[in-house]
Amino acid sequence: MIATPWGLSVTATGTAQATPDLVRIGFGVTHLATEPAAAFAGARAVVAAVRAVLGEHRVAADAVLDAHLRLTTVWSYPEGRQVLDGHQCDATFVVETRTPDDAPQLMVDLIAAGVTGIQSVDFDVADREALLDHARRAAMQAARRKAELLAEAGGVRVGRVLHIEDGDAGGGGPAVAFKADVADPGLPPGRITVTAGVTVGYALEP
Repeated sequence: MIATPWGLSVTATGTAQATPDLVRIGFGVTHLATEPAAAFAGARAVVAAVRAVLGEHRVAADAVLDAHLRLTTVWSYPEGRQVLDGHQCDATFVVETRTPDDAPQLMVDLIAAGVTGIQSVDFDVADREALLDHARRAAMQAARRKAELLAEAGGVRVGRVLHIEDGDAGGGGPAVAFKADVADPGLPPGRITVTAGVTVGYALEP
């Protein structure tokens, strides 16, 4: 909020919508073997099959946003006895594709290639800043409408803008919210909704 408000101060939000044009898919590969080298080899074979699937779906190599590899020893304890079950190699990846309509088939093909499970599916827009700009403009327009309504009710007129404060100024939390609005269980979602908030101070005129 404005520390020393005078004139008229209003807070408003604006939204903008866009059809998602990219999707990020997180998935994992797990292979258990008696020896560590065999665990790595088994996971590597699945990863090679995964790369082939990504190539078939035209997902570029640089679209792999994140990758992690882990090797662990797996024990079990039947009847209180420690038993070595083997060594497990876990590989996790996040890939980005610019064809959201293809996401369901891509996930099916990844599982068929040996992926253990799909861990996340996040829809987004590539030009997020442009969508944010639309939401911020809508917020400013909403602030003006609100100010004019209040001024009319008070018997005065809205003057020039004295102060503009972004919704996240001062560390008060995120001012922008992204939401994938899913109308039915099918993929992809119909739209991405972005919300932005502003506080605007106006001078008042008789």
